[in-house]
Amino acid sequence: MTLGIALLLPALSAQATSTLTDNRVLPITQAQGDLPGPGKAEVYAIRTTKQLTQFQSEHRIALNAPVDFSRDMVIAVLLGTRNTSGYKVAINEIRNEGWVTEVSYAELKPSPTQAVAQALTNPYLLAVIRQTPHPVVFTQGHFQTVRVPYGEFNRWVRTVSELSYSLQDAQRQKTVAESRVRDLVELMARTSQPAQ
Repeated sequence: MTLGIALLLPALSAQATSTLTDNRVLPITQAQGDLPGPGKAEVYAIRTTKQLTQFQSEHRIALNAPVDFSRDMVIAVLLGTRNTSGYKVAINEIRNEGWVTEVSYAELKPSPTQAVAQALTNPYLLAVIRQTPHPVVFTQGHFQTVRVPYGEFNRWVRTVSELSYSLQDAQRQKTVAESRVRDLVELMARTSQPAQ
């Protein structure tokens, strides 16, 4: 009996199909390192050549991979000042979740036995991903602290505003349609039945 069930299970699992959709976004390429000296913890969603040039100039970071901004974008995470070298940023997952693209990242600390330089560093990670029309938000850690880059916040406000206008327009159209139906029903009630 047990052997029969064991033989049946692989056949059933081979026929089963998942109904879950895969919303993951895979990075095309990544670059990471340490900026010398102190720095702020920051996140970026870079959507244009101009934004990338400005970012590279401000932070002295070179991204050696070509980026086609007609289809790709760059996300960047800077951890902020750390007292030694050996810290790294890792992307746990990037997912399209409804109206946002969520980048989940973590800080990797040096192991106690790892040799590290006693100098201030600012670890960073850059990743090229496919361009998304949705605002990008960054989450970190067990409590999922959410960070939204300034430009992405503006994109979020625009999206909310556009959806709000669409909703108001739909409500106006519904009100007009309800009024027309009411007028036609009243007209039909006042009109005598057609002769047969």
